[in-house]
Amino acid sequence: MKLLLVDGHYYVYRSFYAIRDLANSRGEPTNAIYGFIKTVRRMVKDLAPDLGAVVWDEGLPQRRTELQPNYKATRAEMPEPIINSPLRIRSSSAIQRTGAA
Repeated sequence: MKLLLVDGHYYVYRSFYAIRDLANSRGEPTNAIYGFIKTVRRMVKDLAPDLGAVVWDEGLPQRRTELQPNYKATRAEMPEPIINSPLRIRSSSAIQRTGAA
């Protein structure tokens, strides 16, 4: 059995910076969404996994920051144009259930 696990936030950031100046008719940035979905679809096509999941970072885990106070301390805040992208991707029917029986 092949399992595909995708780091959601990594591919959102990667797509945002790789595809510049892509927006919908309302001027909302769509580059991260477009690139993310295109990348995941390509992975599914090329790897043909039996199961797959996109894993999302839900913020700083309290236990880890207690043990390592500097965990992600140098990481910059998410750029404003990306903020809604993960939520929009997660609610997209394009990735909810693909090929699941």
